[in-house]
Amino acid sequence: MLALGVVVGLAAAALRGADWGRLAEARWRLWPLVLAGLAIQLLLYGRVEGRTLPDLPYAAALYLLSHVLVLASFAANWRVRGVPLLIVGALLNLAAIAANGGQMPSTNRGMTDATPLWFLADWLELPLLPRRLFSIGDLFLAVGAAVTVYGMARRR
Repeated sequence: MLALGVVVGLAAAALRGADWGRLAEARWRLWPLVLAGLAIQLLLYGRVEGRTLPDLPYAAALYLLSHVLVLASFAANWRVRGVPLLIVGALLNLAAIAANGGQMPSTNRGMTDATPLWFLADWLELPLLPRRLFSIGDLFLAVGAAVTVYGMARRR
């Protein structure tokens, strides 16, 4: 959803006459933490989706760490337009993952009303993206990414 938000933000900026130079000059504090978080997830899963924890020691802790790293980068940029939405989305997802042993619960994997913080898990279906489940945090991440990228690329 984060990538989708970036694409939507870029498309909206392009339609409004984006200043690509301004976007290229944008400074993002602690950006390597985002790359490190993504790298950890790619190592754990081989791809970004597919949230069944591998049978590796410390997989749950590493997955939580990947989210904390990204959240730290967001927090360092909290004054950038749209980033507070990214922070809310990341915190909501992190809460659900931490409460469920380092894994995001999903209705596809037998989630019940007894699942801790089930309402923050992957249970939302969007009409434009069938057969995919999203969390409330994912929606905040998508909107936050779109607003952030749009704001960075908009003309002054």
